[in-house]
Formats: sequence, structure tokens, C-alpha cells
Amino acid sequence: MLNPDQTLAFAKTQLAALATLGQHWLDCCEQLATLQLSAGKGVLKDCVQLSHELMATSSPEQLWSACSMASAPALEKADAYGRRLHEILGQAGTGWSQFGNTHVAEARQLFSALLEQAGHNLPQVPDMGTALFQHWIASASASLESMQKAGRQLAEVADANWKTLSSPARQVQ
Repeated sequence: MLNPDQTLAFAKTQLAALATLGQHWLDCCEQLATLQLSAGKGVLKDCVQLSHELMATSSPEQLWSACSMASAPALEKADAYGRRLHEILGQAGTGWSQFGNTHVAEARQLFSALLEQAGHNLPQVPDMGTALFQHWIASASASLESMQKAGRQLAEVADANWKTLSSPARQVQ
């Protein structure tokens, strides 16, 4: 078993880690809120401006011209919004992945130490039970690693899809 000092040290590191994760999450939320507010303000401003231009038209040709002139900047802004959103979410995913990797390694070390101490302190525990428990820990670790790998692959696919989808919008400009 862990002694009280080890338990306290472990609790402190976990608390610090959770505080770091919470701060990272709040930073991500702040960036998303800022992006949403600036995009909303820009859309409102553009809509008011376009409405005034459309009300000032007196012919279908002027109406068509005003609409076509407004479409290119709207596409540029939508593309910039999408790229920034993708960047924020990518940074968040990277930070959470690094956090997870660090703490999974720490948890593995702790479980290994606990298993080793349990094996030394409890000689009456059959070797078969200890081996089974170690196998269970190894299986859980492998499952976690495969989920992390799948998450990274999903992020790469999403990134590739976003680049594929946004490239025609950039070519139109």
C-alpha cells in the first residue's frame, strides 16, 4: 500500500493536473466565445450594409450586381471562420491528448507499484491471481492506447476532410 506521504503527493499531483485541464478547457471556451461573438458582429454589420444597398437598387441588374458583390467577401469570411474554428478545436484536442498521455503513463506506474507492493506484502496471494490482475491492467492499458490512436486518426481524417472541403471555397475567390 501507499504510505500517507505518497498518497498526499499523488493527490496533490492529481489536483494540479485537474486544475491544468480545467484551465485548458476554459481557455478553449473563451477562444470559441470570442470567435462566435466576432463572427456574429461581422454578420450583423454585413447584413445591415447589404440591406441598405439592396433597398437603394432600382433595377434587377443593380440588385444582381449588389448580391454578387456581397457573395465573395461572405465566402472569404466563412472560410476564415472555419479555419479558425478548426485551429481552436485542433489545439484543444492536442492539449487534451497530451494531458491524457501524461496521466495514463502516471497511472500505469502507480498501478505497477501497487501491484508490486501487493505482491510483496501479501505472500498468500496466489501467483495466478497476481498474474491475472497484471494481465487485466495490461489489457486495459492496451485498450486505452488503441482508443487514443483511434482518436488521433479521427482527428487526422477530420483535418484532411476540412482541407478538402475548404479548398474549393478558396479557389472560387
